[in-house]
Amino acid sequence: MRGGLSGRPRRRLRRRRHTPRKWPSRRGHPPPVLIEAARHAELLVVGSHGHGAFAGMLLEPVSRHCVQHAVCAVLVAR
Repeated sequence: MRGGLSGRPRRRLRRRRHTPRKWPSRRGHPPPVLIEAARHAELLVVGSHGHGAFAGMLLEPVSRHCVQHAVCAVLVAR
């Protein structure tokens, strides 16, 4: 086993890598669009990025809005 995968699953992953994906696009201000898109979701994943030591501890306004207003669980990834 190389890299933790046997040959068979690795072939499956290689085949799926080129599967076309279609994601719905929506226009609008990001916070309300994300909240609406996640209305029936179990989890909303948003990113948070800061600049510098102090700013890195603060949530970006979009992330903060999602955490405060989403009806589902929100994961803020750094």
